Amino acid sequence: MMTEQKITKEMVLNGIISFFEGDNDDSISQEDVIAYCQNELALIERRRAKDNERRRKKREENTELYDAVFAVMTNELQSREEITAAVVEATGDAELTVAKVGAQLNKLVKNGVVVKDNIKANKKGYMLNAAE
Repeated sequence: MMTEQKITKEMVLNGIISFFEGDNDDSISQEDVIAYCQNELALIERRRAKDNERRRKKREENTELYDAVFAVMTNELQSREEITAAVVEATGDAELTVAKVGAQLNKLVKNGVVVKDNIKANKKGYMLNAAE
């Protein structure tokens, strides 16, 4: 009873090299190389689909956080810490960090919805843009 030999990446790559160098290496067949390549392409596609799903979920979470941060903004200057506390209170998400809220505040500033200004020396504050 003959067992099938597992085709390794090293075997396939050596087979491809020998083919292009003009050697007639019979250690691996053309069918084995094709099957291996098709399997690798399928693996790549699965990883891509998983990555796309992860990115989509992250975008949805960020959109929800963006909306939550916007909802707690007022016309008075507030620090990132105060805004984070307000968002945590509004959403009940105790794992929310100042950095995550800060990233959404930067998007709001970039979009012109929120204005960043100094509360005290070296202390920034955010408030709704009065022009909006």
